[in-house]
Amino acid sequence: MPDLEPIRLFGRALGDFSSPGPALASAFLLGGLMGAIPIGAAELLVLLIAGLEPRGMVLPLLLVMTLGHVLGKLLWYWAGTQHHRIRHQWLRRQVDAAEAFLRTRPRLGLAALASSALVSVPPFHLTAIGAGVVRTPLFVFLLVAFVGRAVRFAAIATVPHLVPFLLP
Repeated sequence: MPDLEPIRLFGRALGDFSSPGPALASAFLLGGLMGAIPIGAAELLVLLIAGLEPRGMVLPLLLVMTLGHVLGKLLWYWAGTQHHRIRHQWLRRQVDAAEAFLRTRPRLGLAALASSALVSVPPFHLTAIGAGVVRTPLFVFLLVAFVGRAVRFAAIATVPHLVPFLLP
C-alpha cells in the first residue's frame, strides 16, 4: 500500500511535534464541538486525521475524537429529555422533528439510533433527541453512539488509502 504524503503546516509534518498530548486534546475538543453543532464537519476532521504522520497516532486520535463527538451529542440527548421545556425557536423545530419521527416510527428504537450513528440516516442529532425524549438509558445511548460513530469514522478514514487503488 503506498504511503500518503503527511499533512504539512508551516513546513513541518503535523506528527513532527514533540508531544501527542495537544493533538489528542485538540481531537477531543474538536470532536465535541462537531458533535454539538450538527454541520457534518466531523467527517472532514476524520479525513485530516487519516493523513497524519506518524501513522501510530491515527487510531488514538480517531478514538479520542469519536469520544468527544459522542459526548457532544449528549447536548442533543439532553435536549430530548427537556423537550417539554424548550422555548428557543430553532431548537424547538429540531425537537419537534425528532418527535414527529418517533411518532411515525415507534418501533425502530435502538435500530434507528444505531443506523443513524453509523450512516447518519436519519440525522444523528435528531435520533439523539429522540433517544432523550423516550428516555433511552444513558449508558445504552453512549454505547450505541460510540460504536456506530467509531465504525463510521474508521470507514471514512480508510478512503484516502483506497483512492490510489481506485484511480486508473
